Amino acid sequence: ESKQGYQSAYEYMRRIAGGKLAFSLVEKLAYYYSDTGQKEAARHCFRELIEERPLAPKAFDYQYQIVNHYVFSTKDSVLKTELMRWIDDFGPKGAWHRANAENVQLVKDAEKVRESTLRNYVLQMHQTAKNSRQATSENAAWEGYVLYIKSFPDSAQLDLMQFYFGELLFDMKKYDLAAKQYAWIIKNRPKSSYAEPAVINSTIAFEKALPSEKEMKERMGSTTK
Repeated sequence: ESKQGYQSAYEYMRRIAGGKLAFSLVEKLAYYYSDTGQKEAARHCFRELIEERPLAPKAFDYQYQIVNHYVFSTKDSVLKTELMRWIDDFGPKGAWHRANAENVQLVKDAEKVRESTLRNYVLQMHQTAKNSRQATSENAAWEGYVLYIKSFPDSAQLDLMQFYFGELLFDMKKYDLAAKQYAWIIKNRPKSSYAEPAVINSTIAFEKALPSEKEMKERMGSTTK
């Protein structure tokens, strides 16, 4: 179908099939677009389904389908918009989560998918930053780690994410901030497999964060003037 076709599909199906059947038909069409890699068409149809039934159990998967299509896309602005929508609207503070709270398994599975998707996306951004050494990529990865830590403060994978956040900051020469990430692991996850390297790396980071002898002399000179 053309762009005009998928944009008017729901309205057309409502007209010929009625609301309930139209929803089912558009859902099938959305998954068809998704399975065949037609990202824009799939996104449009899934968004219409979510807007129609934002609290339905399947609304989570509709948004996941959108996010999943753009994780490896070059359209970073679209991904950021849809990812933030997914994290905020379907998280513990969102209306969908509250509406489906009694379906414990659904909410548990949804949380697991949100966590793993965001974690893998952030680690992917970190790898991109490591390969490119560009400030924009490094800052994007930084923002990703902050979002993950804020969104999943009790995650079993938090030690891994804190450690690699420290690695990113270390590579960016933000040694004092890197040391703080390592220190978090030492304090909060002492039995983690990342605890021992965190001790070593935090020591190096603290040392690098200290001013050099030249800087010390310059500071002392400025205070005596």
